[in-house]
Amino acid sequence: MKSTALRRWMGGLLLLASAGVSAAPTPLADRLLAIDEDARAMPLAERVQRLQAAYQADPLVSVLAQDCTAVPAERVEDAFAATQIINFYAPDARQLEQMQCLLPQLQDASAQARTAELHRAFIAQRRFAQANALRAAAGLDAKVLPEITGDTAATRQVLTLTDADHAVRRTLPQQGWQVVALVHPYCGFSQRALAAITTDPAFAGLRPHLQLVVPNDQSWPIQQMLDWNRAHPDLPMQPLQPGPAWTALRTGQTPTFHLLKDGALTTTALGWENDGQALRALQALMEAPR
Repeated sequence: MKSTALRRWMGGLLLLASAGVSAAPTPLADRLLAIDEDARAMPLAERVQRLQAAYQADPLVSVLAQDCTAVPAERVEDAFAATQIINFYAPDARQLEQMQCLLPQLQDASAQARTAELHRAFIAQRRFAQANALRAAAGLDAKVLPEITGDTAATRQVLTLTDADHAVRRTLPQQGWQVVALVHPYCGFSQRALAAITTDPAFAGLRPHLQLVVPNDQSWPIQQMLDWNRAHPDLPMQPLQPGPAWTALRTGQTPTFHLLKDGALTTTALGWENDGQALRALQALMEAPR
């Protein structure tokens, strides 16, 4: 963290401590954005930890956690923006509830933009019914999201896409060797990885063990996923269904390849360089004589 940003951050906290929640000279959301910018070179987990520490240290967040309707009117916008930033990096049902509670308290000038942000946050947590209800109530220019069916389980679950209107929860295989590949249709490195995996004969032995999982970000690239699945029915893209079972696996970077044996993580390869050298090393571990 740069020294100037650190001084600004600490100075803001000291002023808050002495003057109270309603007199913050620098909005919490602005301080979080400054921390995020300064920590770009850090591993994602460490960056998120710093953001969460700064967020939780602000008296505004204590008020929000106790009663979101007690947030001073002049801080509602800041509370929503700051919570949206934290929820972007570390989605949490409680933060969604707080954003929902704050939204009706916003001034008209910012309500429309914040409504769209809440809609995207619902998408990230696969709360499609709530997203569709908000879309209809607010008249958002967004596509209707599919109905999700299937039982929720305490396992690593994904969504099987039958068409644009239906998605079914299912549990990933938990026996034998599996490679969970976190990829995204919008990620150029993912596109390069998938092109190699599906055409290079060297990856033929890997493909039967491969599960393509699309992380739970705030987009819903349904047409791209369906197009891929029609072209590769034996290797479909499956959106991640959030749940505690995913905590042990890194899901914030694409492409990421997790090698698992009977559901337990063995090792992980990040990114796509040198024609997939890291993934080839995972494949060699899987195929090594036992």
